[in-house]
Amino acid sequence: MENESLPTENIKSPNDQSEIVDSYSANPNQIVYDLLHQSDFDINVTDAYFAKKVNAPNKPNEYTYLKLNQARLGDKIYLVVKCYGKPPKGSLVISIREIEKKGNEQNLYPQKSIPFLVNGVEKTELQFTIDEKIEYIQEIEIRPKDDEKYQELVDKLNSLENKSTHLTIRTEIKDTNATKVNFKGILTGEFDAVKGARYYDFLKEEFILKSVIKIITYHIYSDGKIEKHIPKFITKEHKDKYQYIYHDKNNIEHDLGAYLINKTQKYNGIKGEYINLIDLNIVNKEYSKDGLKYKFNIDSPRSYVNEKTLASFFGAMFEVNFEDISCNGFSHKDGSSKPSVSHINGFNGDFKYLRTDKKLMKGSGTSLHIDKEPELLDVERQNLWNNALYKFGWKSMLGWSYKKNGKKNYLNHITKDTKNHNHHLHVQSYSINIKEIKK
Repeated sequence: MENESLPTENIKSPNDQSEIVDSYSANPNQIVYDLLHQSDFDINVTDAYFAKKVNAPNKPNEYTYLKLNQARLGDKIYLVVKCYGKPPKGSLVISIREIEKKGNEQNLYPQKSIPFLVNGVEKTELQFTIDEKIEYIQEIEIRPKDDEKYQELVDKLNSLENKSTHLTIRTEIKDTNATKVNFKGILTGEFDAVKGARYYDFLKEEFILKSVIKIITYHIYSDGKIEKHIPKFITKEHKDKYQYIYHDKNNIEHDLGAYLINKTQKYNGIKGEYINLIDLNIVNKEYSKDGLKYKFNIDSPRSYVNEKTLASFFGAMFEVNFEDISCNGFSHKDGSSKPSVSHINGFNGDFKYLRTDKKLMKGSGTSLHIDKEPELLDVERQNLWNNALYKFGWKSMLGWSYKKNGKKNYLNHITKDTKNHNHHLHVQSYSINIKEIKK
């Protein structure tokens, strides 16, 4: 779809209208027909924007492109231009530029196009042959190819007052014999005498390129996959934090926050073997956006989870969208779990059983005893929650049976009554393949 160069001289299209001289003496009405169809040779560039690719609603095999109003340096996003018309010949040329800054601040690339990558190749513009398509789309990465130049650009962007700059998308029409070139549905734009092209800058001050945040990030996907992305450079203020992002079934990203890690000697581990724990007390306790939600509390002094199990905890909560998840604890800050012996290093956890009244309980004596009050156990939701925890890594669970209509039953993934687990669910045997990606 992308063309590096297009022939512009000494080639005549078989449809080239410059070679045809119409005579209307035989049929005067023909001129009316031809005038009505002059628009066949118009070009209308109606929109240009940056976007992300997402699944089309209720159409699992189709995609759509959602407009973005911001991105970060180094992000992979899409350039989308809507252009109507099919002239005998014509090229659509797209470049990215900055709005000129005022005052003492300097632009990243004064009076120049901003470089970007297409499949790893650095470019400063894209060129398409105008044909019957309506949308011209290309995935790009906003950064130069050279790592040193990229880091210089990061530093320069971070030095700006708002650590950001405004971008425009310049669209140009070149090498065309179209009868008219319109931008945004009207005859507008500017003419570049040097290039011999009419152009227009879309977005104006509608899109912001922000400073890059280089931080170790867990990406959690709705299908149960988890990735740990480790950037080559980590910004100073994020060296002791991990970020968590959830990708829903429509590939929409949900930023769940960046949290301080507690690096500690692995409990009962080899000397010098460290783990990273995160305090659930500082994790966002509730979330609601784009049809996804969760709400939980931590009802134990054993409030520390492993960096990996936090990712799984987020994934499981978004799997069910419940707002009454009460956690009875994982580990202590040093990785121990006293008085328990099975909750070390933030891997094994306890949760209250879910209630039919959906109350989020907290405090001493608030756990539901399903052996005494089985009618308050929300069996359907509890089984969904057990399935979600299993999907995201906890392959063994301890619990208790419940009676319904005089019959003894077990919840999903529970096979027997385990002493002292009639009032909480215990999850263990954490095992999930987390793909580590170094950038």
